Amino acid sequence: MEKVITNVDVLYEIFQYLNLEELLKLTQVCRQFRIVIVDFIWKNKYKNLEVCKMSQHFGMLLTNNAANNNYNRNNEVGYECVKEDKTILNRKDIDTFLQLIVDNIKTLVLYTPTINYKSLNDDNDMMKCSSLIFSPTEFGVTFDYRHRFINLTAISFQHVIICEKDLRLLNRYCSKLQKICLDNCFNSNEKTLVMGEDIKINTLQNMSELKILEITVSDTIDKELTYDLNKILNKLNMLQLVIQIRNFTINEEDDNGVATRQVLGGLTNPCEELTIGYFRSQRIFRKFNNLILNNFKCLKKLVLESWSLISINEDFFKKLQKTCSQLEYLKLQNFEIASFATISTLNTFILENCSGLIWRDLMAILSNMKLKTFSITDTEYIGIFEYFKVATTLENMLVNNCQRNHLKKLFELNNGVNLRNLSTLIWHDNFAQMPIYVATSCLKLRTLITEPSSLLINNLYSLSSLEKLKLRVGRKIKFSKIMIILKHPNLRHFTLTKLEGSDGYDEYDDYLIDYDIYDQELMEFEDKRINLTFLNISLNSFFKIVQDFWFNLLQNNPKLIIMIRYNRLLHNDHTFLKFIINHRKFPKRLKSIKICGYRIEIREFKENFETAIEKIKTFSNLYKDKEDKGYILL
Repeated sequence: MEKVITNVDVLYEIFQYLNLEELLKLTQVCRQFRIVIVDFIWKNKYKNLEVCKMSQHFGMLLTNNAANNNYNRNNEVGYECVKEDKTILNRKDIDTFLQLIVDNIKTLVLYTPTINYKSLNDDNDMMKCSSLIFSPTEFGVTFDYRHRFINLTAISFQHVIICEKDLRLLNRYCSKLQKICLDNCFNSNEKTLVMGEDIKINTLQNMSELKILEITVSDTIDKELTYDLNKILNKLNMLQLVIQIRNFTINEEDDNGVATRQVLGGLTNPCEELTIGYFRSQRIFRKFNNLILNNFKCLKKLVLESWSLISINEDFFKKLQKTCSQLEYLKLQNFEIASFATISTLNTFILENCSGLIWRDLMAILSNMKLKTFSITDTEYIGIFEYFKVATTLENMLVNNCQRNHLKKLFELNNGVNLRNLSTLIWHDNFAQMPIYVATSCLKLRTLITEPSSLLINNLYSLSSLEKLKLRVGRKIKFSKIMIILKHPNLRHFTLTKLEGSDGYDEYDDYLIDYDIYDQELMEFEDKRINLTFLNISLNSFFKIVQDFWFNLLQNNPKLIIMIRYNRLLHNDHTFLKFIINHRKFPKRLKSIKICGYRIEIREFKENFETAIEKIKTFSNLYKDKEDKGYILL
């Protein structure tokens, strides 16, 4: 058989139509098959992997996370899911698959579904919780001679049991490992993993290439657990540290108090990126500011988050200017800014849920600091409006739930030359009565996220550089306006979604659309070619009411992908899915669809709809707590 097979190109084309399970079986048939599949197909597709184990008896959900190498799945689902494929494999198949491609993997995520500890009421709930906690070997993943991840650069564990042995094996067999993320992990006793106790600091120090460590303890069953931040920061010399722990303290007086103060006062930590969350009190923040921050002179990025509204003043900003002379990125969340001073080195400044600023502080931020990125969310400021020129360096701007009238006026007065370099604008004004005149202001704008009431849609063509547009609909928008958007000559991605907090369920959102066009107009338009390659419609009634239009648009635009958000699908309501599959105008060119990343052939639905649905049910529970993640990809 091996002698007969000589044409690699032919095999490659044939294998493109097979799923991972089918290809995995073919790798065992002969050497030529294995070479084509592993070296030509999987080599490019499977570099970044996610493996999810959902229960004791359920197989693993494997995802090629090539498009979105970000282990935090809290982000909104968007275009990144187009290249994402999910496959259900058993433990043995995972082991076989990893052995075949182990040299190819660069990033790996092992996770179990998020556990909400606040909902655990008794011992029975705790027993259920324990049944969802697994060690890496229970995923079918080992870090020994069987799976030598020689090219692995980043690994993330989420809600996984981790022990000292796992990290030693990573150090031994994964010599290129640069990043480790420990997100709400557990020790062998299924208690919250404590760095310095369950995992020795020396073990991490011995990883010569390790540069980035992220530790997150956001919800814990160990209510009295506290981390000593000193022990982590003083011993770990990482280029990037993310410490997001609900309960931490800073102990300056301990058995080695004198030695601690000498370390704090004498050495410079090489860390370039530092995230600390969450400060619980003014006293703890003061210790951080006085005892620890002085040592981080190499910082380029600093993120500080707090539980309570902690007060800072201009002395804090002046200290950053003096101590961290290379600081480029600063994010403050939940702080009261009693007084402010500029930091000349910053190019990114993010404020979330802060207070105390005055209008002149905003003037200093937007005019004097020469920022490239400015983001202000749920942040109050006071003072009388005064016009000032926004620095022409500004490229990215986010405004969300602030005193928008002042900022809107400032935005419009800086028309043309002052905002000529703005490429991304996220402007959330749920109560806008008048639009912002973005069309005349930002001729280089490539990404725009806003509400229809904030945008002059008729002037949208003036934004000749616009590639991505997202509209959050809270009040009626005319269908004719949407048609204008679809015709935009340069737009590639368009998302239409319901504004958070709007009334109605996802299948009852037709009240948000004013159907002001006739069937003849739809027919004339749907046969035309458009430049869009990705269309995200999160208004399901809107899709159903004019379904002929969308299906014709799909059929006539081969490069177009349409995403439909339908969360009821995750609650065993498959009426809408059946409606789509059996629709008389369902595009013939579509041979399969994706549901939450899982690809199913159309023929499977046609032959036995219930059997195909069973495949969906096996993993849909993973998304029940994240209803905004449910989608169908056409």
